[in-house]
Amino acid sequence: MKNIFLISFLLLFAGGELGRIQLNQYLSLYLHDFLVIIYLLFNLKELKIIIKNLKKINKFNKKILLLVSLNIFLAFLYSIWQRQFQFNNFLYFARAFAYFLFVLILKKNFGQKKVLQIFLTASLLMLVFAFLQYFFLPDLTSLYYLGFDDHFYRLAGTILDPNFTGLIFVFNWLYYASQPQFKKGNILLSLLFLTALTLTYSRASYLSLILAGAYLLFHSQKVQRQLIAISLGVLIIFIPLLPKKSGGEGVKLERTSSIEARIISAKQYLNKNQGLAIIFGQGPFYPHYETNREGLISHARFSDNFLIFLYNGLGVFGSCLVLILLAKEVKEKTHKNQYWQLSLLIALLTHSLFNNNLSQAFISLLFWGFYL
Repeated sequence: MKNIFLISFLLLFAGGELGRIQLNQYLSLYLHDFLVIIYLLFNLKELKIIIKNLKKINKFNKKILLLVSLNIFLAFLYSIWQRQFQFNNFLYFARAFAYFLFVLILKKNFGQKKVLQIFLTASLLMLVFAFLQYFFLPDLTSLYYLGFDDHFYRLAGTILDPNFTGLIFVFNWLYYASQPQFKKGNILLSLLFLTALTLTYSRASYLSLILAGAYLLFHSQKVQRQLIAISLGVLIIFIPLLPKKSGGEGVKLERTSSIEARIISAKQYLNKNQGLAIIFGQGPFYPHYETNREGLISHARFSDNFLIFLYNGLGVFGSCLVLILLAKEVKEKTHKNQYWQLSLLIALLTHSLFNNNLSQAFISLLFWGFYL
């Protein structure tokens, strides 16, 4: 029964956006979300134990978390007072917290290695689907009318977004490149994920891999350094040689339209906090809905920059608290020599300067699956 559950979760997770259920024009769920909810309900005892263990964190972090909780409470109160409260805040926040607890319970029940293998296998399936999509269905422009970006000759996979797919491949490349044993299988998989990454034409993913890979390079053994150095060299050399004759704007690496759009978006999001919201924000995962050029309401939108995302949700006070916690986490991982986890964090934060990863279901769940 347990194996059936794991296989079902693996397949639904690898299916990406194909398992999306659009409940209304504002709200959607994924098929794997139902498995997450059911699993949490059937493991309430383990859930209580984990929550109790979370209470055993050191006093400093506990104080910071209490202040963050108070900040969130005040942010919600202010948004209610301003008649701007949206229940979807709770739903996004609940899903993010549920993913975190789900991975912790999986790890407790099945062990760290098996949980990691689940997400590695799901990623491998995503890799296969992504190559099939790129070679047999390169034109995704018709998906624009369903609320997705219109990609043309870019590897998007089942996530239907080259940027998020690219980060998933970065996570996997970091895993195989950091393995202490120099196995042929690890080398082959790292090259396959690297090849797929280049075909996403995702500049944020390129930068994430280069920075996280460079960090890993200086904190690895000699054997690992060879693979990392060769991979980074190949990526840098071959990026300028990628095909650019598809006619799509997305394959032009020198494009500035997306950069200009992000700058305009950043200015708009920075101006959304007014009054006390500047201090406490509007509550985590406060969604803003926009219409595309066809007048269709897009899915919930968040700032592409995670610093602005934090500021919108938690204000100046809460954002500073979260950054303090983040600094403490980096210090602790460095002290424990957990360099692979830190490379994952570097990749996520680098990529999150340009994409709203903190609200993306597959990125957040896969990150916890690897990081924890």
